[in-house]
Amino acid sequence: MSVNQKLHQAELRDEIAQQKYFLSRVLQEITSSATPPGVAGMVDDNASMQVPSSLVTWSPTACAIEEKEYMRGVEQRIYDAPSLGLALPKPLECKTDTATGFYVGAQQLATISCDLHCICVCHKERRMRTPQALNSFIGALFVSYSGLPMLMQGCNQPSCNARSRPLVYVNYVFPQWVLARMMSLVATMHPSGPIATIKVQRTVPSEAELFTFAKLGNIEGLVNLFKDGRASPNDVHYISGVTALHFAVAFQRISACKLLLQAGADPFLCSNKGGASAADKAWSRIFSNTLSPEGEREIRLMFSQAETMERRNFTTLHRIILGLCDKPLEEELRLSTAEVNARDCLGRTALSLAAEKGNTESVSLLLAAGAHPSTTANSGTTALCYAARTSDLTCVSLLIAAGAEVRSKTDWDQTALHYAAAHSTDRRNAQLLLEAGADANAVDRDGRTPLGFTPIPNHLEIAACLLEYGAHVRSIDETMIDPLSLSIETRRYQLVDLFITHGFDPTTPLPKSQTLLHIIAAFGDQKMMKLFQRVPFSCVDMNKANDDGFTALALLRRREDFSSALFSAFSYFISAEAPMGQETLDEMDVWEDAAEFW
Repeated sequence: MSVNQKLHQAELRDEIAQQKYFLSRVLQEITSSATPPGVAGMVDDNASMQVPSSLVTWSPTACAIEEKEYMRGVEQRIYDAPSLGLALPKPLECKTDTATGFYVGAQQLATISCDLHCICVCHKERRMRTPQALNSFIGALFVSYSGLPMLMQGCNQPSCNARSRPLVYVNYVFPQWVLARMMSLVATMHPSGPIATIKVQRTVPSEAELFTFAKLGNIEGLVNLFKDGRASPNDVHYISGVTALHFAVAFQRISACKLLLQAGADPFLCSNKGGASAADKAWSRIFSNTLSPEGEREIRLMFSQAETMERRNFTTLHRIILGLCDKPLEEELRLSTAEVNARDCLGRTALSLAAEKGNTESVSLLLAAGAHPSTTANSGTTALCYAARTSDLTCVSLLIAAGAEVRSKTDWDQTALHYAAAHSTDRRNAQLLLEAGADANAVDRDGRTPLGFTPIPNHLEIAACLLEYGAHVRSIDETMIDPLSLSIETRRYQLVDLFITHGFDPTTPLPKSQTLLHIIAAFGDQKMMKLFQRVPFSCVDMNKANDDGFTALALLRRREDFSSALFSAFSYFISAEAPMGQETLDEMDVWEDAAEFW
């Protein structure tokens, strides 16, 4: 089977999946409200509502036309779906009280009218944003557009079948001192007239449970947040505009991605951090070859390739690296190196794509042809950052040897070492960066060090490497959590055991007047409390109240899973008379296995 045939087959699968997904959402709207499919309507600030998710426009006629076009495609091809193993998602009933004034749900409108891989300039997308230094004063504005006849030149490719439909995307995040909201606008042109959609999302801080649950893949936690109205699937980070779906994709939490999409998350909502949508990140993951076969299949079904790829502005070199073109890279570079540093609409170069794939041969060829290793994407991310999160050591070595700056920071002040800690499973990647001069205690804009990224993916070996190079266990950040606290909250027993063995100061204060005892009482189980018997807490005030007026013991008693056994375990390890033994996690596991056998 040729490459083009494989691509066509993949596109067919994507289209069928999108059609079935749209059909299920239309059926959900029909059964859940009296409003026409795709119209969410107006709600009050304090109203409880079904999370809107379908197509919403200002033009009822155009809405009907779009639905007919989708339904016609479903009728013609839906019978092929069983052979592809596709299943309709079950609707998730949610409510939210976070809307302001009104909430209009939107799904990206189909704008594809040409070949998926057409490189005509009419499909090129332009992106602009306000300087980050002004965010706290006037807010953050992000604008992208494509196909506008007055601002863009005509077609420059004879093979272009039809000019791209005009599309404008605008995000505006209000400054926090004005309003904790983000407004997004999508406008396009349909044969029946102009169509526009508006959304108003709540902005939330970095430590929001929504983001933590998405990173961990905590389905039960996400469901409870949505059902209780404590979060919306389209809540965004108060500065970057990143959504929970962005995080679920980044940490490859497939089930969380499904849940968020079913709950109404917008896969095409662009962040203000580089302008990438969750769909953009999903397809970057697919092209990086870092997903399992099953994971790649699931991601392909959830995120439309056609909607995402048309405006990426790939050059021939980009397409060769991604396997979208049969030309040999060496032959193309021999013909011309004019586009060796060309960037797509996200600012990605062919070198950064090759580094993300761990394609050592392509990285070598591109560097030899003059590719700049320090060229950054729109988010300030370098090729070294993308290479650091793979398991290929050679790419990291090649880029460092070519002059890549290991301490270079992204727009979010993250270094390549942050990427290695969060995504790589090979400690040698982190070690290479540290030996080249990376800072083990570099702090990003959330105040999080590389060690602070290891608990979420449970990267024990990376954490051990960072500690060897001087990383601080108790680095407190603005998200009100440090590496040790996050390890307790996520019950990473091996990481906690490593931190205890390494040593730390238990009296280090935490935000909101908390002590380490508050964290253990709120999140620890009996096994976690047994680990902390090795830590001297005699110098920690157990009667200290946090900002909410609760002592550690009071927090323990407020837990839903509170029991006499949990109380005994907590009382034992904080007791002054308790023996300060040195029982390690491995010894504890042996004892528990023996007790279970007995």
